[in-house]
Amino acid sequence: MILVYSYFRTRHKEKIKHYTINMKNLLFLGMIICFQISSFGQDFKKSKTLTLSKINRETIETPDGEELYLRTIYLKDSNYRNLKEFTVNLDSYDDEYSYVEEITETQLKNIHKIVKVTIEHCACDCNSDNYYWLVTNENEWVELPTLEQGDIDIGNTYQEYIFPKESIATIELVEFRERINENKPNKNNLVGFDIERTYEKKLKDLTWNGSELQGLQEKYVVTAQNGLLVRNEPNVRGNKNGKLYFGAQVTVVAQTKFSQTITDNGKEIEGNWVKVEFENFPIQISNNATSNKDSGYVFDGYLERKQDQIDRITNEILQFEEFENLRINDSIAPNYLKGDFFNDGIEDVVVFLEDNEGEGKIGFIDYGETSKVHLLGNKNDPFNITNYNWVGIFQKVNKGDVLWSNYEDDFVNYDDVPENKKVRLEYNALFIHASESCGGGFIYWKNETFNWLQQE
Repeated sequence: MILVYSYFRTRHKEKIKHYTINMKNLLFLGMIICFQISSFGQDFKKSKTLTLSKINRETIETPDGEELYLRTIYLKDSNYRNLKEFTVNLDSYDDEYSYVEEITETQLKNIHKIVKVTIEHCACDCNSDNYYWLVTNENEWVELPTLEQGDIDIGNTYQEYIFPKESIATIELVEFRERINENKPNKNNLVGFDIERTYEKKLKDLTWNGSELQGLQEKYVVTAQNGLLVRNEPNVRGNKNGKLYFGAQVTVVAQTKFSQTITDNGKEIEGNWVKVEFENFPIQISNNATSNKDSGYVFDGYLERKQDQIDRITNEILQFEEFENLRINDSIAPNYLKGDFFNDGIEDVVVFLEDNEGEGKIGFIDYGETSKVHLLGNKNDPFNITNYNWVGIFQKVNKGDVLWSNYEDDFVNYDDVPENKKVRLEYNALFIHASESCGGGFIYWKNETFNWLQQE
């Protein structure tokens, strides 16, 4: 339905100039499309109990003169309780064509309804984000991966979940295409012709076993600054198998029905327990790994989709002209760190980058009194290194750790290092190293310059 709405509001209107459409009647057109959708196993209807909150479309100016464009809207129940939240761009968010639907008749095991939220945003083109939840008989919400439909227009392909009426376990992710069939006039349709929905291909099957949604294979990144515990069961009582470090990349393979709310520094974080798989190399994550690959359950309130993180960091670094023609190098994890690297008590950022030739660079953003950028790997590199693409380990060093060079003319043990060559920092440093060979070092800021301590 949203595809038809968007089509007539994009820059592509000239494609159907010979049709006359009254925008106020588009809702009727959308209802016609809904009947066609049901033939594919969909019975979504406008929810009578769930709504999206409205937002003030005016921008707000902060005390320092900046304009805020992001807003949070909520999925609310009939008692006006906030169930889910969504961050939207005020410039493009269209609350008139964002809506909530649900299916209340489903054969999926232990599921009494399926909720779908469509968030539409239009600028030059109209795009939509479609969110789906399976709601269990115990009122636990299990989220399916979000479907982002870009540049929506009749004639383009788009993705959708299909919930076969006869299935108790299978959910299909399929690709569709819509087109206007000028060979089939339809006087009941505002376009004047049938709008046909054609099946393109099935992308994957997801399996719901009554407690877990399996087959996701979604890439995520850990956002917990102090690491994220891995357990053998989807709850806090499960045995601790290890800890995922900040920035570790994982694959979510199953979404469980078990939800939890955690309070972290006064902020409530909601999420579900998910099953993840990860590489236990080059940094050991799990203590009982039998191979380089391992798996376990984690709380997904501290996970962020990998592509979302890349987009977010890209937007951050694009504010600085020094990063022009550079992009995030996602060949290692983490590739983005936060910490106080300049001893001023303010959280800074360091990013692993690459240029158009594939040469590795390291960018520091010093968010001090005035924001400054330091770029390692250029012609003015303090260590005469112009290409850091040998780096396989990229980690933050904790405040208070003792640093020393473990190699000068030969290897040096900590006990043999003179006190005057040990470095104790009350702020963070960076550790880089080749993943499978000797070579690397600690990089830290002191006396207005970067310093290096060799690590073999």
